[in-house]
Amino acid sequence: MTLREYQDVLFEILCVVDDICRRNHIIYMLHGGSMLGAVRNHDFIPWDDDIDIIVWQKDYELLCAKLREQLPEHLRITTPNDLLPNFFDFVTRVQDLRYPIHKSDDEDLFYDNKQNYAFIDIFQFVYSANTIWQVKWVALMHKILYGLGMGHRYRIKSEKYTWIQKCQTKVLGSIGAKIDMKKIISWRNKLINKQNKSPKKYCMSVNSPLKGISRPYESAWYDKVSFMQFRDRQFPVPRGYDCHLTLQYGNYMVPDKGTGEYIKHFIE
Repeated sequence: MTLREYQDVLFEILCVVDDICRRNHIIYMLHGGSMLGAVRNHDFIPWDDDIDIIVWQKDYELLCAKLREQLPEHLRITTPNDLLPNFFDFVTRVQDLRYPIHKSDDEDLFYDNKQNYAFIDIFQFVYSANTIWQVKWVALMHKILYGLGMGHRYRIKSEKYTWIQKCQTKVLGSIGAKIDMKKIISWRNKLINKQNKSPKKYCMSVNSPLKGISRPYESAWYDKVSFMQFRDRQFPVPRGYDCHLTLQYGNYMVPDKGTGEYIKHFIE
């Protein structure tokens, strides 16, 4: 399978999720590189190999329930709870069971092969805080919970970590390994519920890559959606997509030639 063919599979998954969201009046938006691809390329970024969407926390549980009910047999939703007592990350995914990413290895077996299929990511969008410093503090709490979860991972891939990050991960992972992963998830849910008690100036994607979790995204950017052409279909993006993409990528209309924030999942 080529990268282009793999992108076709991801697009097919997205269209199914889009149909379910439209049918059940659930608002979601393209996120990250997928939003950028829709705005700049009206397609995938040529080297991108995943699709990200965001949904406000108030609609997250409903979306998960409807996906479990209405996805066709070849698609599956996988949440962090489905991986218990183990931990991979806090991202929810919709996977196509017809297309393994690679031949199963020991790590895949550790997760009952629930992470080794073509997938799109679903990120939870949550109110964060009213000041920049509060945003950083809340982000730190989520990073600590993630670090605790690392104690239940198959292997911590720290090759690209700084020595400080390696120390932090080792300490938090050692502590987390002694705590039930279900308890860590419950602590995270309590933190999210506390954040979401009332609207706030800033919001965050609580299961995005950690290096971007403290960005001060303004909640007003996401209160309404616009529609952008992505291949032969229109998909929702935040009304404030220009502000979002500028904060995340800078001059986002200039391609970065495959460097920067992209994480590769697909091996051709």
